[in-house]
Amino acid sequence: MSKYIFNIALIGVLFMSDNNDCNFLSLQAENINDLFCNIFENIHIGIFIYFEDNIVFANHFFLDMFEYTLDNIKTEKDFIEKIAPENFLFLIQYFDKLKENIVPTFHCQFKGKTKSEKNIFVKLWANSIEIKNKKAIICSLQDVTEQKIIEMELDQLASYPDLNPNPIIETTTDGEITYLNPKAKALFKNLEKNKSMSKLISIDFEDQKAFTEIIQFENLHYECFGSYLPHIKRYRLYFINITDKKIAEDKLHLANQVFDHTGEGIIITDDLRNIISVNPAFTKITGYPSNEVIGLNPKILKSDRHDDNFYKKLKYNLNKKGEWKGEIWNRRKNGEVYLQWMAINTIKNEKDEVLRYIAIFNDITALKQFKKDVEYLSHHDPLTGLPNRILLQDKLLYYITDARGNNKQIGIFFIDIDRFKNINSTLGHLIGDLILIEVKERFEKNLPSDATMARIGADDFVILLPYVSDLNTISDFAAHILREMERPFHIKKQDFFLTVSLGISIYPNDGDGIKTLFQNADIALSRAKEKGGNRYELYKPEMNGAAFENLVLENNLRKALRKHEFSLYYVGRSWFGHHGGQHHLPCPLVPGCPSPHRGLSLFDVHVYGRC
Repeated sequence: MSKYIFNIALIGVLFMSDNNDCNFLSLQAENINDLFCNIFENIHIGIFIYFEDNIVFANHFFLDMFEYTLDNIKTEKDFIEKIAPENFLFLIQYFDKLKENIVPTFHCQFKGKTKSEKNIFVKLWANSIEIKNKKAIICSLQDVTEQKIIEMELDQLASYPDLNPNPIIETTTDGEITYLNPKAKALFKNLEKNKSMSKLISIDFEDQKAFTEIIQFENLHYECFGSYLPHIKRYRLYFINITDKKIAEDKLHLANQVFDHTGEGIIITDDLRNIISVNPAFTKITGYPSNEVIGLNPKILKSDRHDDNFYKKLKYNLNKKGEWKGEIWNRRKNGEVYLQWMAINTIKNEKDEVLRYIAIFNDITALKQFKKDVEYLSHHDPLTGLPNRILLQDKLLYYITDARGNNKQIGIFFIDIDRFKNINSTLGHLIGDLILIEVKERFEKNLPSDATMARIGADDFVILLPYVSDLNTISDFAAHILREMERPFHIKKQDFFLTVSLGISIYPNDGDGIKTLFQNADIALSRAKEKGGNRYELYKPEMNGAAFENLVLENNLRKALRKHEFSLYYVGRSWFGHHGGQHHLPCPLVPGCPSPHRGLSLFDVHVYGRC
């Protein structure tokens, strides 16, 4: 720290005057003068400048250290002698050596005296600077009284090792133990006289030099201070339990690691909400390096997507609850607006005064877009972009709810491309997909603005035509769809001619629920395909009977196949000529089986009904 202070002092020279306690003589910009004066006054280390046998500058920390005021320094002479009576001549001697460039720098520790005659121990660093082409001395001082008292207590305890509350061990220069005090015996139970310390401490005892080493023993951490005692040719090792300190250091190190390596951006501000620290993730997300934002307000990131009420609520929560969390739009350095999830917390002292604000945030722009994409895909067909069955049902429910109050009808069109499977199996799915896309585009081209089109299967489309006033509108629209299919599909330099079949149900005539309306439109579609396709069929109630008969027949045939109930029958067929003669035609064997459920054979239904 002292080297840093010396470098600052070389930028400009400080002197004291009645009008300005702190002033830089050789600097042109007043704001720079204010900056360095502020640094000197707020840095937690004493600073003074010794020029022409007087102290011409001293910061408040120095004055507080020795309990003097600025006026005392201005009026009293030989001030160095007052604050260092036992070391006055020693300090002046080295100040002269600095002025004469005999030594480049100088540092020492001395016992000082405050105005109230209290002894303090001070570390001093000194360097020379120039004022008006003359040498001056700038000094920085640190109060080490507490540390010195601890050292003196340890030295005193060292004289009576048996009474020392900390473990003490003495060894030879070979590391062989010669003495353990009671505390060491209690702690290091596996150590005793004549045993080596080399397994516990990795030090070359033959160097006969003082050392410090951190050791771990049974989950506890100790700082070992070793000093060589030449009069007895022994090492004395002092062990101080630093487990709590080590845990605190590890936590601090972990916090620093998290701060530097987390993927979340972190902003720390002072109580006035000016930025004092940001982590690397902040720079990665916002594009601002730390040196461009330190000292600024976080509002430099403001995107203008939120109104004043948003920020008023944010500040209210911080002031009343001490925290705020939510989504907020901010702006990167390159101008790009992005969405982030942010949590802001207030750090207070024991007096409930605000010390810091800490904001942690994530860029969730991509996540938000991903969720929108997932939401879209869950309600739309990925090939055509049309609504899928889920969204179609929501639309129909909306139309039904609205139509009930307006006495309007809704047309539900089930559309199936005739023989589309042949295209996929012969030309491949790529051609099939291109045809599906063009079918969608043809249907949409003249679709009413309030209608909805959906794809619910491979080649199955549904159109909802709401607010229909009469049956002719529905029939005209169905005919229009059929005409749209008359033009060939030109795909990959080939022309394809396709037709579609349509089944139509009408709300409320053919049902008042989604399931019923869909089911009846599907039945009508089946009837249109049975009649050869390329046509539309309006649902009629009697279609349900035929559909049910076909379903029962199909189920019974499947059961008969599983139970091996089929037998082969020879069936003769005959016809009568013009003169009444009967002619018999050969017919191949056909399968048939009795049906106990219907009173006639499946043979009768299948052969006579279908052949």
